[in-house]
Amino acid sequence: MKIAVNAVRLFIPPYLIVLLAESLQAPFLYVLYHSYRFIPSQIAALHSTGLFACMIVSSLSNRLIRKYGTRSLCLLCTSTAGVACLLKFSSSFLLLFVSRLLDGISAALVTAAFQEWYAERHITRMDFPPEWIEATFAKVASGAALGAVLAGWIAQMVEGSTGVIGMPFAFSALLMVAAGFLIGSRWDGGKPAAVDAPATLSFGKELSILLRQPVALVLSVITVFCESALQIFIFAWSPILLKSKAIEGENLGFGAAYACLMAFALVGALFFHSPPARGIPASRTLAGALMGSVLALFLTYKHLPESSLHWKTANFQWLLLTFCAFEATVGLLSPALAKLKAELTPSLGRGSLTNIPVTVIASAAIILLHPMGDAQRSLVITALCLLIMATFLAILLDLVLASRGGDTQRPLSLSQPRPVASHPTVHQTPSQG
Repeated sequence: MKIAVNAVRLFIPPYLIVLLAESLQAPFLYVLYHSYRFIPSQIAALHSTGLFACMIVSSLSNRLIRKYGTRSLCLLCTSTAGVACLLKFSSSFLLLFVSRLLDGISAALVTAAFQEWYAERHITRMDFPPEWIEATFAKVASGAALGAVLAGWIAQMVEGSTGVIGMPFAFSALLMVAAGFLIGSRWDGGKPAAVDAPATLSFGKELSILLRQPVALVLSVITVFCESALQIFIFAWSPILLKSKAIEGENLGFGAAYACLMAFALVGALFFHSPPARGIPASRTLAGALMGSVLALFLTYKHLPESSLHWKTANFQWLLLTFCAFEATVGLLSPALAKLKAELTPSLGRGSLTNIPVTVIASAAIILLHPMGDAQRSLVITALCLLIMATFLAILLDLVLASRGGDTQRPLSLSQPRPVASHPTVHQTPSQG
């Protein structure tokens, strides 16, 4: 038991530092590009570059882990993230393009490489039960959620005290250096555990599983719609709040706003794990949370003025409230969706196949709609339509599982689950990918 505690203490501190550093960048990423006077189409292109880089590296992560080992990739994650932060001090579009490529690489490795490093030691080297891994990642998820709230306030104080929008990125780079030092000095190298099939199957095998299992296919489509809508919202909330300059003459506290959003997401996640919610099937929780998210985005759309001439202070008060309500539903539906994927399709846990349509849908919406005059309304209505479709499918999924008598424990894949794919991943911050 003492060995297990030591392994956890070795793993959690640098991982939480990396996640905190990622969260520090989230509130001011769009604001930074806007301060460099890039036009909307350029900002959309930069954001989508990170999404595509993350998708490509995610699809290759399992091969990279087998070839180079987890420790090397964790160090690569911190290195690329640190360099990306420093490049953001340049107003050159080319250097910022490179920065977003590095952001995508870091975002892809921040989950796969770190979690695989711990899973390999937990199972292969220490021979502990795979079920114990869930407790470790539950601690990480809780720490990351609290860290995201803290990061918003830290970013706000750093930017407010210095008056430099890029200063939170410098602080993030310092944290990445600290995390890299801990990893380089305390972690040993290693290859992924070889006791199970790879967590990321080939696209052909994943597709064959989905085509043979209708329930797995429906769950994957729900995942695509939900994650696409979330990616669109992650991009859209900052330019919406930037409109405050038109009525107040200065920016809102983006760090403070981000902290509020993450706090409500944490409230939703805590409710999911609370005793009253434990007796509710995950499929029903997912359907209910999606209904709430649809309502929140509908109210967001309703309070978005059709013209920039009609913006009022009351609009921002309502919008911030609806944003917080939406994040609360995200905090609820994310663990519900992760639980369903772990129980129904454990071999598809990392979702390498679903990453492709998510990236294509979100990037297409951002690139095509953001340069438009009513970009914010168009982006919100697109995310709303995606969530409406996800809601109908979630209700259908709940009815199917209820007809089985609530049996969600029977996997719908042909291979045994790998332990690292069976627990929910840490909720990504807007800066990631």
